[in-house]
Amino acid sequence: MTTNTIQSSFVPIECKNYSSDLKNDEFSQILLRGNTKTRHFGIITCRTIENEKKISDTLYEFYNEHEFLIVVLDDEDIKTLLKLQDQQQCCPPWIPKEDEHIQDGSFVTRYMEKRIEEILHHNKREKCSELYKQIITP
Repeated sequence: MTTNTIQSSFVPIECKNYSSDLKNDEFSQILLRGNTKTRHFGIITCRTIENEKKISDTLYEFYNEHEFLIVVLDDEDIKTLLKLQDQQQCCPPWIPKEDEHIQDGSFVTRYMEKRIEEILHHNKREKCSELYKQIITP
């Protein structure tokens, strides 16, 4: 879990049907929907991320310069989130039936936390399949 507290009165989400990498204009658009008093977080979805390093650098830069955290999710992220949500519906086999109610957060929440930590710590963006394995493996 992240140690930073990011508050937002609501979360703007922008869906870009682009098959090429996002440009600075797309990041600026979502930043305009935020303000320093009530909104510090937004999500952009897109078809693919080709240059992960460039996107990672841009997200880190926007967070440090504007105190606005943007998470970019591509098609693979969305598929992974749906798969994790499906997994969450039936309790994982390593959690005893009597302890189902005390699961340590949802799989989807943990996935999003990992994506946020990548940005905050300027870590390399992990492949969706690797994050999936980390989350569902006890």
